[in-house]
Amino acid sequence: MKKYIFLILILIFVSGCTANYELEIKSNKIKEKLTILETNIELFDKENDSGWTLRDSFEALLSKDEFSKNDYSIKSLNNKEQLGVEYYNKKLESMINSTILNQCYSNPSVIIDKNIVKIKTGDSFECYELYENLESVKVTFKTNHKVIYTNSDLKQGNSYIWNITEKGNKNIEISYDNSKTNFDFVLYLGIFIVFIVLIIIATVIIKKLKNRNEF
Repeated sequence: MKKYIFLILILIFVSGCTANYELEIKSNKIKEKLTILETNIELFDKENDSGWTLRDSFEALLSKDEFSKNDYSIKSLNNKEQLGVEYYNKKLESMINSTILNQCYSNPSVIIDKNIVKIKTGDSFECYELYENLESVKVTFKTNHKVIYTNSDLKQGNSYIWNITEKGNKNIEISYDNSKTNFDFVLYLGIFIVFIVLIIIATVIIKKLKNRNEF
């Protein structure tokens, strides 16, 4: 699996793309998504030394089927304004198998102490040294578990975000309690609204039937 991810990084990151990586853990179920985008239109059909264009590289990635053998789905994000590809895996066995963390950090670790899960990537982000045209990487960790500690740049609801630039070379650390989950306000609000709507619909139907029976 790693060799195919490595191929992606070689083909894509040399063009100056941006990468968005999401690792989601909800109720101990793990999902992973990697999105790679290039929006510089001038680079789309520019040939490299081997005669390949960036468009050729994206098409080659989309034609490969190795990811499906590893429970990955692949989706094209290509349009007139961008070239892009999305890889998605909802059957990730463990966090230590996550793609960008393993490619860009040499010694990522996951330590489980009773109910506490500690994720550490190591001291340095190495992809900027390997791929000089890599512009930015955004890493998002989503979870409904109780987070105990994180060194994230930003928190949005149950999402913890790291913006990793070449000058802001940083590690990623987060610890959470896998035995506790946060109250999902949006989910329960949605359920409550649906319940109220169903009651209103049922009331209207009952009134119509009652009025019809009176005649």
